[in-house]
Amino acid sequence: MSNVIGKVLVTGGAGYIGTFVVEQLLQKGYYVVVLDSLIYGGQGLDGLLGHKNLKLIKGDITDPIKVEEAINGVDGVIALAAIVGDPACQINEAVTRKVNYESVKLLVDLSIKNSLKRFVFASSCSVYGSNEHVKFLTEDSELNPVSLYAITRVESENYILSKNNLLTSVILRLSTVYGLSRRMRFDLAVNVMTAKAIQEGGIEVYGGNQWRPFVHVQDVARAFVVAYEASADKISGEIFNVGDTDSNYQIDEVARLIQEELPQTRIKSNATLTDLRNYNVIFDKLHKRLNYKTQFSLRDGVREISEFILHFNPEISDSKYSNLSTWKAIDQIEKFIPYAVPDLSDDERKEVIDTIDSGWLSAGPKSQKFEFQLKDYFQEDDLEIIPVSSCTAALHLQLLAADIGPGDEVITSPLTFCATVNTILYTGATPVLVDVDPSTYNIDLGHIEKAITPNTKAIVPVYYAGQAVDHTRLKAIAQKYNLLILADAAHAMGAKYDDRLCGTYEDSAAFSFYATKNMATGEGGLICTRNKEKAEKIRRLLQHGMDKDAWKRYSEAGSWFYDVSDLGYKYNFTDVQAAFGLHQLRKLDQFNSIRRSFGEIYDEAFKGDQRVQLHGLDPRAYYTRHLYPIVIKNAGENNSRNEFIDKLKNKKIGASVHYVPIHHHSLYMKRLGYKPGDFPVTDAIYRGLVSLPLYTKMTHQDILRTIDAVITSL
Repeated sequence: MSNVIGKVLVTGGAGYIGTFVVEQLLQKGYYVVVLDSLIYGGQGLDGLLGHKNLKLIKGDITDPIKVEEAINGVDGVIALAAIVGDPACQINEAVTRKVNYESVKLLVDLSIKNSLKRFVFASSCSVYGSNEHVKFLTEDSELNPVSLYAITRVESENYILSKNNLLTSVILRLSTVYGLSRRMRFDLAVNVMTAKAIQEGGIEVYGGNQWRPFVHVQDVARAFVVAYEASADKISGEIFNVGDTDSNYQIDEVARLIQEELPQTRIKSNATLTDLRNYNVIFDKLHKRLNYKTQFSLRDGVREISEFILHFNPEISDSKYSNLSTWKAIDQIEKFIPYAVPDLSDDERKEVIDTIDSGWLSAGPKSQKFEFQLKDYFQEDDLEIIPVSSCTAALHLQLLAADIGPGDEVITSPLTFCATVNTILYTGATPVLVDVDPSTYNIDLGHIEKAITPNTKAIVPVYYAGQAVDHTRLKAIAQKYNLLILADAAHAMGAKYDDRLCGTYEDSAAFSFYATKNMATGEGGLICTRNKEKAEKIRRLLQHGMDKDAWKRYSEAGSWFYDVSDLGYKYNFTDVQAAFGLHQLRKLDQFNSIRRSFGEIYDEAFKGDQRVQLHGLDPRAYYTRHLYPIVIKNAGENNSRNEFIDKLKNKKIGASVHYVPIHHHSLYMKRLGYKPGDFPVTDAIYRGLVSLPLYTKMTHQDILRTIDAVITSL
């Protein structure tokens, strides 16, 4: 042992390679500090923990505080910790770059700051990538990384070498590793092929002609110790390939070698090339410069793995044996679950590209096709279907078509988005707010009649969270006072009341296709009405007051001439929006079904919790579960709702509030004279109101994570 560099920090020391590096260092008398997050478990240090010269610091290599703690007082570093392997690195690019590159920079900089005498870095021969045009690759060969893993290794190498005048460093490019380890891996080629040959009786070889060098895990560990102990003049600023020139194999050769050891093995060839790496590597530099030679052959590795499998019969698909599975689980646990995201697929992507290629981006043939498909969806021959640019546009247009204007009053809910009230104001009419039902959060039908005056012309019921109001009761009120029902059905595409689709029984209804809605076209909306005269007026108004087929003036069948008969707006739907809508509509009922099933899981989890109030559901309504609102009871002066949302955010769960009531906004206080306290039911709900994540791309695990976060944050 060299007294000069006798205290060593090994990052990733509990890992597949690290366990042998630590063991060999301890055998040589070194004092070893291991910094490891133990995400694969602590079995890599089995039999080593408790050694007088071993200190374990459990921590993340991206955490500066932990790294500083670990590096304090050491003489050198062997840097092994990384997300290793191409598939595992692809799971989350940002995390991979943070772990595989940013953490290396941190470690190098702290090594320089602490005047360390040696820095040994684990890179990979995968940096050579696809180099089939070069028969044998050396450390000086051109690099051609074809994966994120290899790219981060190259970036790290470059950073280390740029600091070589400040730090004695050496880089080891490892061959593909195989062999038994305390922290076993069955996501490495030789290990998994051997295991499958025994447990499944066969191996499937993809491609097969690609070259790869192989090296035993214990040989790799010994290379790190050799490099760490070598004199600075032999290794400083150098790169060494680690392996043996005789251990370059084509993948199908590996399969045949395994078959020789395990004759019952069936080999299935698959021409599909799933791995673009192809490199044949020379290892003379390490052998000559440091007198290093490997001790294990590939056949030795196959034999020891075979014995292990036959004796213990491990479940090789267990995530503990796979970097990919482990990092998938970590990504699942640690990823931020947003309040809502759209559910889009290749269908929408291809349709958008086709739209771009068609040259028709605004209102055109796909918009017309989407309108026809909507007609089929509603299955009402006399129902007018009018897609528009947004739900705001839909709300505005249905008011204009009803000739609502200055001097008129329109009744609606205070628990809604501002567009509901803004569009009434656009017309010059006056919004009149009526408090909501304490269970459904829809407008309280029992209070509407008190708000009706001779100037009242319409009611705009808001179908909160995709649940329609009791239309039988509302219609009776509307007929009694000769009022129109112009629904704000933004949340309710696909919802029903008494088995009738919303939009088919009101005077008109406005729907939203905004990005977070149950079906999404980015921006977009829809008006449904049975009144053909009003529908014709809407069609004119949405396109500057031009006649309804004015879009055809750009087609072969159209004419350049058009007439403007009304003062209209730019509210038309576009073919780009239709490209999304054509496929989203087809999936709408499935989307709503998924949302309802997720909502039922939430209901079951929270129904007995006295700390929250759940959204009341009307059994006559088929609700879309556009939102999943809960109300935190006793939320008030202590601002517990805001604290609760912050706690969820800290647990990487998104949440929102639907909505800040209309009478709490400064504009409407000034314009309409309302103020907080005017609508006590709405105010009581709002004090504790929180919308939890609910969307179709959520997994069952996402739902369970959210439930746990809610329960532990209340």
